[in-house]
Amino acid sequence: MKLVDLKCPSCGAKLRVNSELEEATCNYCGSKFLVEDENETKEERIIKAIGKEKEKDRKYYSSDEYKKKILTEKSGKFSALINTVGEQVEKNRNYINSEEYKKKQRDDLKLAGKILFILFTSLIIISIIAVIANNNKTIVLNCKTDNNEYIISIKKNNEIKCALCESDMLNELNIKYLDKKDADLTEKNIKAYFKNKNGNCE
Repeated sequence: MKLVDLKCPSCGAKLRVNSELEEATCNYCGSKFLVEDENETKEERIIKAIGKEKEKDRKYYSSDEYKKKILTEKSGKFSALINTVGEQVEKNRNYINSEEYKKKQRDDLKLAGKILFILFTSLIIISIIAVIANNNKTIVLNCKTDNNEYIISIKKNNEIKCALCESDMLNELNIKYLDKKDADLTEKNIKAYFKNKNGNCE
């Protein structure tokens, strides 16, 4: 601790005070005044003032007052966040219970129903078209044997047609090899028939 000799600016009394103090009180007149060492240079006074400010800040930031302030601010922010979340939850709850939301739900269900109906109807139409197409399916075979060429037409639920086939041959194809319910099976049967006669069908 460094002591310095000073004069009271009010009564002129001589005093010895601690140079580290910022403020002193005169023992004679009770006046308060700032402590400044007359022997210090301007630079020393500035450095000393900065040091005092830093010390003051250090004491403040390590004080219970500052810690309490930080806790209060954090608590306030957390409370504000909780309140914001709570307000949003309440807003959402009110919206869910509102007529606007219920109407939207009904509209969404109607739209979903319409979409499902359209999809279901489309599937039925596609299935019907596929069945009709399969029923109307015509298979044309170009068969050859014994230097003869035959163009054979096969259609589901119909007889085999062949303009150049002899009547006996055409009757045999229709009696033994025709499957009216399955045109593809009839095609396989006819190919097998011509293969047995050393012929082929394309």
